[in-house]
Amino acid sequence: MQSCQVKPAFSQKKDFPQPDIEVKVKYAALDKLFRLYVVTTNNQVYHFDENNKEVFRFANKRIGNISDINVSNPIKIVIYNKDFGRILELDNTLAEIQEFSLADFGFTDISAVGVSNDDGYWIYDPLRFRLIKIYANGKKSFESANLSDFGLQSLYITKIIENGNKVVLLDEGKRFLIFDNFGQYLSSFVADNTRSFQFDGNNIYYFDGKDVKYISLSTFENQILFSFDEEDTGLKDVLVSPEKTIKIYENGIQKLINDR
Repeated sequence: MQSCQVKPAFSQKKDFPQPDIEVKVKYAALDKLFRLYVVTTNNQVYHFDENNKEVFRFANKRIGNISDINVSNPIKIVIYNKDFGRILELDNTLAEIQEFSLADFGFTDISAVGVSNDDGYWIYDPLRFRLIKIYANGKKSFESANLSDFGLQSLYITKIIENGNKVVLLDEGKRFLIFDNFGQYLSSFVADNTRSFQFDGNNIYYFDGKDVKYISLSTFENQILFSFDEEDTGLKDVLVSPEKTIKIYENGIQKLINDR
């Protein structure tokens, strides 16, 4: 994935007279090609093109409450219902491929699911204190050591993204955990109040409710990319791409052209 390389540290003032996309947003995500996916408050999934037009839609009440969407593989979109531990794979037209339950493989209380580069899934098992890679047939591939041995306890993982040879986990707005793609724990660092993050294989871009920051995994340099007006209270998330900054509100999405 191309690094975002957006110009750092400019201020975004409150300015949301009319959304570019009017939709009730629960979650939003950009894939590696910077295509936008939105999970709505009524658990539908939309794919919008660069002109803000709906291209594809997924709507199936059977899946229930969507807890997360993972678009790190542009041809396999994964949605997850943590209440029932169910994973649903969609293709790039948002048509269903397959569905399965983690409980069938003995995994319970799984709060987030990541997609691996080799068509598997990363999960954090809070009962075993391990990051585990499995496949849709339940076969286990890799697993980490017991993370409590590293002083990492009471974890609640809300997002997992693999890119390149690294896997990044977000521990409920408190810190990031870094692993290699064999499940070996590498490091962690504090990231208070983190709402969401993107990972391009080299840098983590994350939003803390006020600033979009990035951390380089090669230097662990932490910088502010964008700062937002404190009065922009309706802002629930921010996504970045090389060309645009995407501001996510409950009632719509606004796209801003990045400064050059």
